[in-house]
Amino acid sequence: MFDDFSFSSLKLKFKQDKKFRLISIITGSVLVVLFGVFIYNQFFFQPKDQESKSIYFETLNYADSLNRTDKNVKTLEAKLEEYEGYSGALAAEFILARQYMNKGQFDKAISSLEKIEPEDTYMTVFKIGLRGDCYSEQGKLSEAFEQYTLAANTNTNEFTTPIFLFKAGLVAEKLNQFGEAANCYKKIKENYKEFGQLKRIDYYVARASNTKVK
Repeated sequence: MFDDFSFSSLKLKFKQDKKFRLISIITGSVLVVLFGVFIYNQFFFQPKDQESKSIYFETLNYADSLNRTDKNVKTLEAKLEEYEGYSGALAAEFILARQYMNKGQFDKAISSLEKIEPEDTYMTVFKIGLRGDCYSEQGKLSEAFEQYTLAANTNTNEFTTPIFLFKAGLVAEKLNQFGEAANCYKKIKENYKEFGQLKRIDYYVARASNTKVK
Protein backbone atom coordinates (compact mmCIF):
# COMPACT_ATOMS: atom_id res chain seq x y z
CA MET A 1 0.00 0.00 0.00
CA PHE A 2 2.80 2.39 0.93
CA ASP A 3 4.45 1.87 -2.48
CA ASP A 4 1.72 4.06 -3.94
CA PHE A 5 3.13 7.00 -1.99
CA SER A 6 6.77 6.61 -2.99
CA PHE A 7 8.60 9.58 -4.43
CA SER A 8 8.92 7.85 -7.80
CA SER A 9 5.20 7.20 -8.09
CA LEU A 10 4.40 10.77 -7.09
CA LYS A 11 6.89 12.10 -9.61
CA LEU A 12 5.37 9.97 -12.35
CA LYS A 13 1.84 11.00 -11.38
CA PHE A 14 2.94 14.66 -11.40
CA LYS A 15 4.20 14.27 -14.98
CA GLN A 16 1.20 12.35 -16.31
CA ASP A 17 -1.78 13.73 -14.41
CA LYS A 18 -2.53 17.38 -15.26
CA LYS A 19 -5.14 17.71 -12.53
CA PHE A 20 -2.78 16.29 -9.92
CA ARG A 21 -0.03 18.60 -11.17
CA LEU A 22 -2.29 21.67 -10.96
CA ILE A 23 -3.44 20.78 -7.44
CA SER A 24 0.16 20.18 -6.38
CA ILE A 25 1.30 23.55 -7.74
CA ILE A 26 -1.59 25.42 -6.07
CA THR A 27 -1.04 23.61 -2.77
CA GLY A 28 2.68 24.30 -2.92
CA SER A 29 2.09 27.99 -3.67
CA VAL A 30 -0.34 28.33 -0.77
CA LEU A 31 2.14 26.68 1.59
CA VAL A 32 4.91 29.01 0.42
CA VAL A 33 2.67 32.05 0.99
CA LEU A 34 1.59 30.83 4.43
CA PHE A 35 5.18 30.13 5.38
CA GLY A 36 6.18 33.60 4.20
CA VAL A 37 3.39 35.20 6.23
CA PHE A 38 4.46 33.23 9.29
CA ILE A 39 8.10 34.28 8.89
CA TYR A 40 7.14 37.94 8.34
CA ASN A 41 4.77 37.99 11.31
CA GLN A 42 7.13 36.14 13.64
CA PHE A 43 10.40 37.88 12.83
CA PHE A 44 9.43 41.27 11.41
CA PHE A 45 5.90 42.46 12.25
CA GLN A 46 5.62 41.33 15.87
CA PRO A 47 8.98 42.76 17.00
CA LYS A 48 8.22 46.04 15.22
CA ASP A 49 4.69 46.11 16.64
CA GLN A 50 6.05 45.53 20.14
CA GLU A 51 8.58 48.28 19.58
CA SER A 52 5.83 50.62 18.41
CA LYS A 53 4.06 50.30 21.76
CA SER A 54 6.97 52.05 23.41
CA ILE A 55 5.90 55.33 21.78
CA TYR A 56 2.55 55.21 23.62
CA PHE A 57 3.89 56.66 26.88
CA GLU A 58 6.23 58.96 25.00
CA THR A 59 3.38 60.50 23.01
CA LEU A 60 1.29 60.97 26.14
CA ASN A 61 3.75 63.71 27.09
CA TYR A 62 2.40 65.72 24.16
CA ALA A 63 -1.28 65.20 25.00
CA ASP A 64 -1.87 68.40 26.98
CA SER A 65 1.14 70.42 25.92
CA LEU A 66 -0.23 73.60 24.35
CA ASN A 67 2.91 75.72 24.30
CA ARG A 68 5.04 73.50 22.04
CA THR A 69 2.44 72.56 19.43
CA ASP A 70 4.61 73.00 16.33
CA LYS A 71 7.39 70.87 17.80
CA ASN A 72 4.82 68.34 19.02
CA VAL A 73 3.32 67.99 15.56
CA LYS A 74 6.69 67.44 13.89
CA THR A 75 7.69 64.84 16.48
CA LEU A 76 4.39 62.98 16.25
CA GLU A 77 4.38 63.05 12.44
CA ALA A 78 7.88 61.52 12.46
CA LYS A 79 6.76 58.79 14.87
CA LEU A 80 3.75 57.97 12.73
CA GLU A 81 5.84 57.77 9.59
CA GLU A 82 8.05 55.21 11.33
CA TYR A 83 5.30 53.16 12.98
CA GLU A 84 2.29 53.61 10.69
CA GLY A 85 0.20 50.44 10.63
CA TYR A 86 1.41 49.22 14.01
CA SER A 87 -0.71 49.18 17.17
CA GLY A 88 1.44 51.69 19.05
CA ALA A 89 0.71 54.33 16.43
CA LEU A 90 -2.93 54.65 17.51
CA ALA A 91 -2.09 56.84 20.49
CA ALA A 92 0.25 58.99 18.42
CA GLU A 93 -2.41 59.46 15.72
CA PHE A 94 -5.02 60.47 18.27
CA ILE A 95 -2.71 62.91 20.07
CA LEU A 96 -1.55 64.33 16.73
CA ALA A 97 -5.20 65.04 15.92
CA ARG A 98 -5.48 66.96 19.21
CA GLN A 99 -2.39 68.97 18.33
CA TYR A 100 -3.83 69.84 14.91
CA MET A 101 -6.98 71.02 16.68
CA ASN A 102 -4.89 73.13 19.07
CA LYS A 103 -3.33 74.79 16.03
CA GLY A 104 -6.75 75.45 14.51
CA GLN A 105 -6.16 72.93 11.71
CA PHE A 106 -9.53 71.28 12.20
CA ASP A 107 -9.80 69.55 8.84
CA LYS A 108 -6.39 67.96 9.34
CA ALA A 109 -7.44 66.89 12.82
CA ILE A 110 -10.60 65.22 11.50
CA SER A 111 -8.65 63.58 8.68
CA SER A 112 -6.16 62.24 11.21
CA LEU A 113 -8.98 60.87 13.36
CA GLU A 114 -10.44 59.03 10.37
CA LYS A 115 -7.25 56.95 10.19
CA ILE A 116 -7.81 55.58 13.68
CA GLU A 117 -9.64 52.26 13.99
CA PRO A 118 -9.27 51.57 17.70
CA GLU A 119 -10.20 48.27 19.32
CA ASP A 120 -10.38 49.94 22.72
CA THR A 121 -13.91 51.21 23.39
CA TYR A 122 -12.74 54.26 25.34
CA MET A 123 -10.48 55.31 22.48
CA THR A 124 -13.47 54.95 20.14
CA VAL A 125 -15.52 57.26 22.36
CA PHE A 126 -12.79 59.89 22.57
CA LYS A 127 -12.25 59.70 18.81
CA ILE A 128 -15.93 60.58 18.28
CA GLY A 129 -15.81 63.24 20.99
CA LEU A 130 -12.71 64.91 19.58
CA ARG A 131 -14.37 65.05 16.19
CA GLY A 132 -17.23 66.84 17.97
CA ASP A 133 -14.73 69.28 19.48
CA CYS A 134 -13.38 70.08 16.01
CA TYR A 135 -16.85 70.72 14.62
CA SER A 136 -17.69 72.87 17.64
CA GLU A 137 -14.56 74.99 17.17
CA GLN A 138 -15.46 75.41 13.50
CA GLY A 139 -18.93 76.61 14.42
CA LYS A 140 -20.55 73.51 12.89
CA LEU A 141 -22.82 73.12 15.88
CA SER A 142 -25.32 70.64 14.45
CA GLU A 143 -22.48 68.26 13.52
CA ALA A 144 -20.88 68.80 16.93
CA PHE A 145 -24.14 67.98 18.73
CA GLU A 146 -24.51 64.82 16.65
CA GLN A 147 -20.97 63.67 17.50
CA TYR A 148 -21.29 64.46 21.21
CA THR A 149 -24.57 62.56 21.38
CA LEU A 150 -23.00 59.61 19.58
CA ALA A 151 -20.01 59.67 21.95
CA ALA A 152 -22.31 59.78 24.98
CA ASN A 153 -24.24 56.74 23.74
CA THR A 154 -21.18 54.72 22.79
CA ASN A 155 -20.01 52.43 25.59
CA THR A 156 -22.25 54.00 28.23
CA ASN A 157 -20.30 54.39 31.47
CA GLU A 158 -19.79 56.67 34.49
CA PHE A 159 -16.73 58.36 33.02
CA THR A 160 -17.25 59.35 29.38
CA THR A 161 -21.04 59.43 29.07
CA PRO A 162 -21.70 62.44 31.35
CA ILE A 163 -18.78 64.35 29.82
CA PHE A 164 -20.28 64.20 26.35
CA LEU A 165 -23.87 64.61 27.52
CA PHE A 166 -22.76 67.88 29.10
CA LYS A 167 -21.01 69.02 25.91
CA ALA A 168 -24.08 68.04 23.88
CA GLY A 169 -26.24 70.10 26.24
CA LEU A 170 -24.06 73.21 25.88
CA VAL A 171 -24.08 72.95 22.10
CA ALA A 172 -27.84 72.36 22.04
CA GLU A 173 -28.29 75.63 23.95
CA LYS A 174 -26.22 77.46 21.34
CA LEU A 175 -28.52 75.97 18.71
CA ASN A 176 -31.53 77.27 20.70
CA GLN A 177 -32.62 73.68 21.18
CA PHE A 178 -33.33 74.14 24.86
CA GLY A 179 -35.52 71.06 25.17
CA GLU A 180 -32.68 68.89 23.91
CA ALA A 181 -30.26 70.65 26.24
CA ALA A 182 -32.54 70.11 29.24
CA ASN A 183 -32.85 66.42 28.40
CA CYS A 184 -29.06 66.04 28.33
CA TYR A 185 -28.68 67.78 31.68
CA LYS A 186 -31.54 65.78 33.25
CA LYS A 187 -29.90 62.51 32.18
CA ILE A 188 -26.76 63.62 33.99
CA LYS A 189 -28.73 64.60 37.08
CA GLU A 190 -30.63 61.31 37.20
CA ASN A 191 -27.88 58.86 36.22
CA TYR A 192 -24.50 60.48 36.92
CA LYS A 193 -24.94 62.24 40.23
CA GLU A 194 -21.24 62.68 41.06
CA PHE A 195 -20.52 64.41 37.76
CA GLY A 196 -23.74 66.38 38.12
CA GLN A 197 -22.73 67.70 41.52
CA LEU A 198 -19.31 68.63 40.19
CA LYS A 199 -20.88 70.67 37.39
CA ARG A 200 -23.74 72.11 39.50
CA ILE A 201 -26.09 70.45 37.03
CA ASP A 202 -29.27 71.82 38.65
CA TYR A 203 -28.28 75.26 37.40
CA TYR A 204 -28.05 74.02 33.81
CA VAL A 205 -31.29 72.05 34.04
CA ALA A 206 -33.09 75.18 35.27
CA ARG A 207 -31.46 77.42 32.67
CA ALA A 208 -32.35 75.19 29.74
CA SER A 209 -35.83 74.42 31.03
CA ASN A 210 -36.74 78.05 31.59
CA THR A 211 -35.23 79.58 28.46
CA LYS A 212 -37.58 80.15 25.56
CA VAL A 213 -36.61 80.66 21.94
CA LYS A 214 -37.07 84.31 21.06
